[in-house]
Amino acid sequence: PRGDRDVRLHERDEPAARIVHQVVLNGSAQCVVTADGVAYVGTSNGNLVAVDLAGGTVLHSLPVGLAIHDLAWHGRILLAATVSDLRTFALEGEALVQLDVQPLSLFPEGITGQRRVSVSRGIAYATSYPGFDTVEVSNPSALVRIAAATEHGPNSFKQLLPTGTGL
Repeated sequence: PRGDRDVRLHERDEPAARIVHQVVLNGSAQCVVTADGVAYVGTSNGNLVAVDLAGGTVLHSLPVGLAIHDLAWHGRILLAATVSDLRTFALEGEALVQLDVQPLSLFPEGITGQRRVSVSRGIAYATSYPGFDTVEVSNPSALVRIAAATEHGPNSFKQLLPTGTGL
């Protein structure tokens, strides 16, 4: 949804998807992940918004302060890659609570201007211009950067990251 000013929820069981709900956001939708019937949307103006998939209502909005480029789940912990850091969030009831922040090295990818995050086996991989930072996330309240992105020549393959499948 990068750049959309709203989120459209579609019926997936219909041959021609139709818009079921349209939720207007304060900012452009940059990324969306889902869990337990809720869509979590990261926006360009730094809000993390929880939207009920069935009803299309906003359940919760948390100001993060920086554009959210990507979201990923690690068990019950939500990771958010912003323009300059990696953050962890936990659900307390229906509300998201920030647990920790780990600054990331360098700047977002040069062509898209975005960061991506992937997580596998307790390690998050957050992209930067020359590659990716690795961050230990097994204790989401105490993030530890394992290694910063380093320049190794062409930057062509930084989007190839573990998916958690073990393959």
